Order: sequence, then C-alpha cells, then structure tokens
Amino acid sequence: MKLSREELNKIKPISNYCLIKPDKIINDVINLKGGIKLFAVGNFEPLFNVGVIGEVIRNPLGLYFDKDYYDSSMPWDTEIEIYEGCTVMYNYYAAVQALGHLADPLNPEKNPRYIICEDEVYMFLKYSDLILKKEGDDITPLNGYVLCEPMYDTEKTKILLPEHLRKKVSLQYAKVYKTGSRIKEYIEDAYCRDGNEVREGDTIVFKKFNNISIEWDTHRVLDKELYRIQRRFIEAIIKGNTGDIQKDIQPL
Repeated sequence: MKLSREELNKIKPISNYCLIKPDKIINDVINLKGGIKLFAVGNFEPLFNVGVIGEVIRNPLGLYFDKDYYDSSMPWDTEIEIYEGCTVMYNYYAAVQALGHLADPLNPEKNPRYIICEDEVYMFLKYSDLILKKEGDDITPLNGYVLCEPMYDTEKTKILLPEHLRKKVSLQYAKVYKTGSRIKEYIEDAYCRDGNEVREGDTIVFKKFNNISIEWDTHRVLDKELYRIQRRFIEAIIKGNTGDIQKDIQPL
C-alpha cells in the first residue's frame, strides 16, 4: 500500500501494534559505548538476513492484555517503554512476516503489514516482537528480556548447583549483561511469574532449547556473544561470583 506523507501522519496503530521504519531491509548494526557493536547473526537464508533495527514512528494506542481473549491479547502484561523517534531492535521472524515479498521474494507473506511512503518502507509490528530499545549509547531490553554473555566449561567448574539441575545436560550458563523491566503476568498460567529479580553481573542457568530464538538471535559484542532470553526461561540465579545458588526459579 502506498500513502502520501499526509496520510502517513494520520495513521494511528491499533492496540498492541506500533509503526516502525526499518533502517534497512537487510541486517544492520547497533553501535554501543567504546566502539562496541551489537548485530544480528548472519545467514544465507533470507529469513535470517532481514533487518532487525528501526525507528519507532507511532506508539501503540495501548497494550491490551486479557486472559479471556487469547487471540487479541498481548502474550504478557507489560508497559509501553518506547517513544516515537527511539531506535528499537525487533524479532526478524516478525519482520519477515510484516514485510512479505520485500524480505523474501521466493516466499512472500500472504498478509504483509507494510506501507510505502515516498519510497520509504514502514511496517506494523506487535509490541511483543520488540527486543530492546537504544537511547544514545545505552540499550534497554524490553518485554521481560535479559541480555547475557554465555559461559563456557572452564567458567562453570566453580558453580555449585542443586542435584536436579546438575543432571540436566541441556542447561546453559550465562553472565547477565543488561536487564530491563519484568513481566507482570503471562497469558499462559505456566509462566505466571518471572521469579526473583536478576541484576547485571549475576550468573543465570537456563535450558538450551527452551527458547529457540536464543540459538538463532545471537548477537556479538566484539569477541563476545550476547544471548537474549526472557526471565520466564531462567532455571536458577547465582548472585555474584560466590558459587552459592540463590534460588531455583523454575516457573510455577
């Protein structure tokens, strides 16, 4: 759909949706402090090369959460933490669906959600598909996400875990790099709470395949890898470097 600038300025997204202007249709980079760069993983598949960074043009009218209306509700209860003009990173699966043939000419989405104004592309994304926002050199995870740096075998040897966690070979360990606001409530009762608060520097334990997007949405910070994971998938928190388990926080 093509619109004039006047028509674009009149657009007001419905609840749970925001209007985003992608920086690029292909992958892009977020520059952080000290020359650090945060970028999405590359892949030859169009699905993984679509751009993941853009500018917020319009905020949602509101965020609708109601467990009795699953199809039209947000998957979780949270606050709007973005503003018009800020930069956000979003889920590339959602971008592919919104952009349709612009993202993947061979497999166009049947119901794309984008508009064109003066040869510029704008797309409608669900607020729940946003991962983080960027303000200057600072980044803030959204929608209950935590950014963390994976730990390797040599770093795990001093970590003491309860017996039921040690037996799980699928567990991964990571050091918390950046946190955001917690989710108030999930529409699925299985994830009715986010457990205890995590802070930067904490070590977290989570299931390797509990959130598939962890495997694909890998971001790199120079020689470091940053994962994004929602608090609901955290199995345990280890405060600081004491090696003492803080609490098993498996979802109720």
